[in-house]
Amino acid sequence: MKTKFGISKNMDPSKAVTEALGGVSNPIGLIYVSSYDMMTAVGDELTKRFPGIPILGTSGIGYMNDVVDNKHLQIMAITGGAKLSAGIIKHISRAPLSEIYTLEKSIQEVGAGNDNTVCVEFCPYNEEIATSTINIVLSSHKVNLIGGSIFDVPEGKDPLVYVNGTAYKNTLGYIVIKNTEGKVALFKENIYGPGNGALHIATKVDLKKRELICLDGKPAAQVYSEETGIPVNKVCENVLSQPFGRIVGSEVYIASMKEPGTNGGLINYKKIYENDAISILNVLDYKEVVEDTKREIRAKISKPSCIISFNCIFRYLFFNNENYTIEYLKNMASVAPNFGFIAGGEQYMNQHVNQTMVCAVFE
Repeated sequence: MKTKFGISKNMDPSKAVTEALGGVSNPIGLIYVSSYDMMTAVGDELTKRFPGIPILGTSGIGYMNDVVDNKHLQIMAITGGAKLSAGIIKHISRAPLSEIYTLEKSIQEVGAGNDNTVCVEFCPYNEEIATSTINIVLSSHKVNLIGGSIFDVPEGKDPLVYVNGTAYKNTLGYIVIKNTEGKVALFKENIYGPGNGALHIATKVDLKKRELICLDGKPAAQVYSEETGIPVNKVCENVLSQPFGRIVGSEVYIASMKEPGTNGGLINYKKIYENDAISILNVLDYKEVVEDTKREIRAKISKPSCIISFNCIFRYLFFNNENYTIEYLKNMASVAPNFGFIAGGEQYMNQHVNQTMVCAVFE
C-alpha cells in the first residue's frame, strides 16, 4: 500500500489541507486527525476537493513518525495499492446492531480477504458493545479490527467522527482497507505483565458503571492495597505503574483504574466481568518489549510499507514521564512510516483494552 503523511500548523482549514497534503492530488482514501475546532471544516474541505473518496477523521492527539501534535492537522493520504470503503455505525450508546449492514456493504465493496484486509475505527464510547457488534460482521469474513477511543474532547462537547462528508456524534466511524499489494498483520504491545502476586477472581461487578466491586469476595481497593502496599485512597493514582490485567490464557488485556467506586470498589476504563481472572500488573523492561515488537513485525511482514497505530493516553503519559516518547516513536518509525492516534482506549480484534499499543502493518 502506498501512502504519504503530512502536517500543517496553519489554522485556516483550506490552507492547512493544502499544506498537509503536500502536493497529493489524487488520493484514493484519507485519514486525518486535527484539533476539535478544525475537524469539521477540514473534512468539508477534503470532501469538496475529492468527492467520492473515502474519508475518516476525528479530533485529538495524532502522531506521524516522531511528530506528536494535538493542535494542528495531520493527514494520511492513501495513494495506491489498496481498496477502501468508509462508513458509520450510529446509535453507539443504544443499539448499534441495527446499523451493521453498512459494514457488511463495505466489506463487499473492497472484496475483503482474510490476510490482506483490516477495519480501522474511531469510537466515541461504549466500546465493548461497539467492538462485539462490529465483530459479528468481521469474524464471518475473517477480517480483523483495530481502533481507538476518541480522547481529548473539550469539556461540554461531544466526541465527533467525520466520515464521507458529514460530522457525526454518538457514532463510530470506520474505514475498511484492503491491501492489494500484500498482507496486513495486526500486533498488540503491552509494557506490563503479571507480577508475583496471586491471580484474583472478580466476584462482584457493576458492568454499567465499569466498576470492579470485589476481588476474591473482598473490596477491590483493599485487595489491591494489600498486594502492592499502596494506600486504599491512592490506588487510582498508581495506574501508570500497576494497572489491572484480565488474564485469558497467555493473553493479558489491561484494564485501567479510573476512580474510586463505592465501598472499596474501583471504576475502570474497561469492563471486568464476574469470574474474570485478574492480575495486578507491573511495568516490564519496556525498551526490550518494543524491540520484541519490532522483531515480531519484521518476522511476519518482510517488507512493511506503512503502520497505522493507536497508543493509549496512559502509555503516552508514562513514556513522557520516562523521557522516552520520541525515542519510542522513532523506534517504531524505523520499521515503517507510522501514522497514529493517542486514544482513550484501544480496540483490538474482539477486545476493548487500555494502556496498550495496537497497530496494523501493511506489506
